Amino acid sequence: MIAPTDYSANLRDVMFVLFEQLKIEENALKLEPFSGLDRDTIEQAAGQLARLSADKLGPANAAGDRQGCRYDPETKAVKTPDGWPELFRDYASSGWPAMAGDPEYGGMGFPYVVSNALNEFPMGANCSFYLYGLLLTGAANVIQKYGSDELKQAYLPPMYEGRWGGTMLLTESQAGSDVGASRCSAVKDAAGGFYRLKGDKIFISGAEQDLTENIVHLVLARIEGAPKGTKGLSLFLVPKFRINDDGSLGEGNDIYCTGIEHKMGIKGSATCSLTMGDNDDCHGWILGKEHEGIRLMFNMMNEARMDTGMQGICLGSAAYMNALAYARERVQGSPGGTILMHPDVRRMLLMMKTQAEGGRALLGRAALHATLADHGPEESRALHAGLFALLTPICKGWGSERGFDICSLGIQVFGGYGYCQEYPVEQLARDVRIASIYEGTTGIQALDLVGRKLMGDGGKGLLAYLQMLDERAAAWESSKAVGELVPIWREARQALESTGKHIVGLGRDGFALAALASVPFLHAMGDVVVAWELMEQAAIGEPVLTERMAAAGVQDGDTDRIRAHLEQSGESAFYAGKITGARFFVHSFLQEATAKLKSLETTDPSALEHVFGEE
Repeated sequence: MIAPTDYSANLRDVMFVLFEQLKIEENALKLEPFSGLDRDTIEQAAGQLARLSADKLGPANAAGDRQGCRYDPETKAVKTPDGWPELFRDYASSGWPAMAGDPEYGGMGFPYVVSNALNEFPMGANCSFYLYGLLLTGAANVIQKYGSDELKQAYLPPMYEGRWGGTMLLTESQAGSDVGASRCSAVKDAAGGFYRLKGDKIFISGAEQDLTENIVHLVLARIEGAPKGTKGLSLFLVPKFRINDDGSLGEGNDIYCTGIEHKMGIKGSATCSLTMGDNDDCHGWILGKEHEGIRLMFNMMNEARMDTGMQGICLGSAAYMNALAYARERVQGSPGGTILMHPDVRRMLLMMKTQAEGGRALLGRAALHATLADHGPEESRALHAGLFALLTPICKGWGSERGFDICSLGIQVFGGYGYCQEYPVEQLARDVRIASIYEGTTGIQALDLVGRKLMGDGGKGLLAYLQMLDERAAAWESSKAVGELVPIWREARQALESTGKHIVGLGRDGFALAALASVPFLHAMGDVVVAWELMEQAAIGEPVLTERMAAAGVQDGDTDRIRAHLEQSGESAFYAGKITGARFFVHSFLQEATAKLKSLETTDPSALEHVFGEE
């Protein structure tokens, strides 16, 4: 039976998305910064990371969840689960946190579309553990983009080596998601060339831990005299320990952990509260220019939002892989028959599979746009930046919410065992639940999509994007595998455009009504976009499957021989699964999305009018 430590990476599908669907050899590896990379290098790296995740990170997951992190109020230190410091050193020494880092400072130099895809493996195997490396990478990327040469030379090499960790400090108790209400202050020390910071932060992942020698915090604070709101915030690099001239660690920097949260999931990831400047001696160095903090931090935030979308998809994928293995083993019903024979179990498994694989493709697509926005031809960078901005809230909002749905279905496939700690899916459900909350709740993502991306330009960006999808869909009309699905997709796509125009038409005066529709609109748009990705996968798979069947001497229409061939050939079954998966998703999700979109045009105000009294 499945053990709590089991993790199986869907390596085949990740490689399919990168090389067959996104065609990164043409679209990314030919770009100047990545010209030294090839498919073999990436496939070898993917295989190594998938094995490390399955062999070492996965087995530490359940034990880390049971033990969690421990805070010592006397030393103000946090101890991570037993064995994790050694495990982190092994993980970091192979360079995995530095996959997308600049080789000049010790990074691997992989394009973001590749690092984003490969990071599914450690996150899926042990989400709590992976978060420490994720935050390290995000902080290093911001320093790489906006730090002075002196700061980059001093901080990036030990961070890319995994000897120093990283975090981002945004949230404060009185502010929550309202970052502009920050009270954390910074006063310039003219003589020292740094700023003295003072304030408190809460809900900070990895802000104290015993995995690394030092922790590099990126802190949003308001310089003395700066305007209120987000426009007055600046971004500072604040190390736990200051650095001596020779690069060695110096004295503590007057920044301390004051406690950790006790959470529903990701218990091996320390969620900390911090205080800075109790002794007026917390030194910080500015990144970028004064009052640019929120813009700079959004570089890290957008990557973090992609990562939380990935958290949903990869934990959902892990739940699917476990549920499928269990369904193949669990005997129930007829003698020798497993629950895989039951129609409803098969329905649930295909719901899990298609949402996970469609979400993986969506995240890969967005990551490719981000890569091209940074490194592609100058004339197309703005286009790709706009597409990445449009897709980010969908990746985060749809991916995180659907990830929880997938894990919930996994529990159902396991039945009573799924509710027990002896099996992995209950932890996956607990660990994935936070993904739709942190880095901006689903409601915040939906407001970003509707308020900034849709209403901000009058719907022009959405329409241009849908027209791009139309062009590709037109080529599928003659496809045997996809042709019958195109009209159903077009109806949903048209409903999305119509509802988008309706929301834009509400205008500023009707923004409260637009906000009411925003989350359902985000979910429906996610379904439309993911259906398109799955249809493209089916269109790619159709000729490959036809060629394989012909090579095996299997005639079209010979149902018995086709079934026998698919049961014997994993590769043929993989491509056939792309076709049945797209068909299932379109019929199961798109018509519901179309109805949902049409219902949003009624702009029912009941939620605004309801009086929540003493009920």
